[in-house]
Amino acid sequence: MNAPRPLATPTAEALNKSAVSRYLQLAGMFRRRIEQGEWALDQRIPTITELAADCGVAAVTVRRALDILEEDGLIERFRAKGTFVRRRPERDTWCAVNTDFSGLLIARYSSRIEVLEDVPSPPPAFLSEGDWPGVSAPRYRRIRRRHWRQGAAFLVADSMSRRAPMLPCRKALWRP
Repeated sequence: MNAPRPLATPTAEALNKSAVSRYLQLAGMFRRRIEQGEWALDQRIPTITELAADCGVAAVTVRRALDILEEDGLIERFRAKGTFVRRRPERDTWCAVNTDFSGLLIARYSSRIEVLEDVPSPPPAFLSEGDWPGVSAPRYRRIRRRHWRQGAAFLVADSMSRRAPMLPCRKALWRP
């Protein structure tokens, strides 16, 4: 006897439009549900059968998606009890760095910022070439910083600003 075909749902239609494997798409979708609190910590999530019907896919596809979340430690399965959310995923925004002045020295999430240099600077060369709209300021500040996360440096950035105040350069790691 053949298993019943999953029903066509909006989720199933969206899954069909991508070249990415369905179980990977579902794992990402389920991860977002945990991240956004739709599936709360210690909450029992819908069964594989319910998720398969809701998403319009086969139960084995949902099972493979849940395997990924279980490997990541986000969910825990118990025979005859169900599947429960155990923790939220860590934010994986390694390079979410604001480039405006207000975000220049604000660390994001678990990152740290080390100010390497804060010095007066002449206008950047591209401003004197005439390719830039507006008028250049007579003086600028150049701030070089290194961003760290989980003990690893992931970005060194130079920022130029005509409004930046002089900051003490102590080679210290800053946290918000």
